[in-house]
Amino acid sequence: MTDTLQSLTAGYEVRDIFNANEAGLFIKAQPAKSLCFKGHSCQGGEKSKQRITVLFCCNADGSEKIKLTVVGRFQNPGRFNLAGCLPCIYKANKRLWMTGAIFQEFLVYLDHKMLCRNRKILFFVHQCLAHLTQVELQNIKLVFLPANTTSHLQPPDAGIIRCVKHYFKNLLVRCLFAKIDRKDDDLKVSLLNSLHFVAMSWDHVTPSTVGNCFQKCGFLNPHAAVSQELEEQGEPTTLSVDSWDTLG
Repeated sequence: MTDTLQSLTAGYEVRDIFNANEAGLFIKAQPAKSLCFKGHSCQGGEKSKQRITVLFCCNADGSEKIKLTVVGRFQNPGRFNLAGCLPCIYKANKRLWMTGAIFQEFLVYLDHKMLCRNRKILFFVHQCLAHLTQVELQNIKLVFLPANTTSHLQPPDAGIIRCVKHYFKNLLVRCLFAKIDRKDDDLKVSLLNSLHFVAMSWDHVTPSTVGNCFQKCGFLNPHAAVSQELEEQGEPTTLSVDSWDTLG
């Protein structure tokens, strides 16, 4: 399959090879233990099922991480009714799934982006009902990965999403500890905060981490030198949860 990938990518610059994949993110799940004040019932924590679906898209050298598309449950939740203030593209679906309409809108957005830059790109994505589209793309060549190989050929699944989730969880815990330091009884983290956290986490993923994942999946020359940052430096130190026993 690696030979097939490299045959498909021949003639394209590394920066013009893209991949996208969705992942679910539990936006209120905390590491290992639930966090609350003594005498208060816990409403979130590791068993929290509130989640979003995030579409991650980037190119093979990590120089472009496309603005995240996030699917949430509510059309206009809470206090963020000004779309221009959001750090991502937010869409609503009660089932929290990626839909054909949302994905097609993303493709049109990306195609226009590349058209304005006079760039032709190769775009890999796994084949599923939501990704099938009839829209005519001018600057994107869409390639579907074989259904039985997607778990091995998706760079986001090779470590990129893991990094984002780690950064996100780190930011979430820091936010909760900051609330405790302020003696804030409300330990809830809003959806708006969560969107900012996931966008910040996405920004934190480095080009070397992305390139390493694309190479691992066979998109790049296996003899090319890539950073080991994902394994050695790509993730921040996790906050200790040993002290949480005294909080709940």
